[in-house]
Amino acid sequence: MLGENIEAFATKWHGSQVRNIEHCREIVEILKTEDMITAAWLHDVLEDTDCGSQTIYREFGFNGHCTNRLSQVYRESRNA
Repeated sequence: MLGENIEAFATKWHGSQVRNIEHCREIVEILKTEDMITAAWLHDVLEDTDCGSQTIYREFGFNGHCTNRLSQVYRESRNA
């Protein structure tokens, strides 16, 4: 399942950033759709790790529009 692969990917990139992993899990529980779960798991990966949008694209095939949406989720989650 894509969601499980994305969870593993985000967890790998966050490494010891346990707070970020828990934050993503909380968002996943709120959102519950595959697109939103994808955004929940990956939004901090772009902001808080050395992973770039090209790495996400190579791994999952997401285009620039998707990574822009991930950044939007990141900004909105910080304002919540």
